[in-house]
Amino acid sequence: MIIGAPVQVINVEQGTPEWKYARHGVPSASEFHVVMAKGGSAESKTRMKYMRKLVGERISGEFDDEDFSSYAMERGKAMEPEAADALQERLGLALLTTGFWVRGGVGASPDRVVAVPGNRIVELKTRKKDLQVELLLDGRVPSSHTAQIQGELLVTGAEVLYFASYSRGLPLFMREIEPDRVYHQDLQDHLGKFEDELQKMMEQVLNAA
Repeated sequence: MIIGAPVQVINVEQGTPEWKYARHGVPSASEFHVVMAKGGSAESKTRMKYMRKLVGERISGEFDDEDFSSYAMERGKAMEPEAADALQERLGLALLTTGFWVRGGVGASPDRVVAVPGNRIVELKTRKKDLQVELLLDGRVPSSHTAQIQGELLVTGAEVLYFASYSRGLPLFMREIEPDRVYHQDLQDHLGKFEDELQKMMEQVLNAA
């Protein structure tokens, strides 16, 4: 479904209406953890809700803008440039903004790409101070980010993803992550099943008219 498919980069600024439109109806890496939710769990209800959202967007041709923004989301947007600067200084590499990447019917929006050497992407997170301290002491990338991280590597075809967590005044947490081919196969299987179910739901909705 994805491996071997061509990659397209839609050059739109992330967070803009143009970016939201480019993403409409497309399963995105930030929601791959939802796609991989197990049946019979509370998360499976979120999976079904996400599927209905994508069906509505595909049929209508419009994105479903809920205009929801939490304090954490606003903090993340405000501090992302600082996080990028901190990572750029740590790596000694120039980082560039990027748009929406599409491959094999799914998409991803890395926070940055490395200018030179290429084929490297960046995922930035910002955290409250207590959570940053917890992360620094633990030393591991939280498993809750695995689906997004490996999804971005799968969609973009990048060889390396730099994961960085930033909290102003505290040390930067950074790890270099490579593609996990076994995980990618499992992710593709889930995405394929999700797409099959989505197509059936679309048919049911259109036939219900």
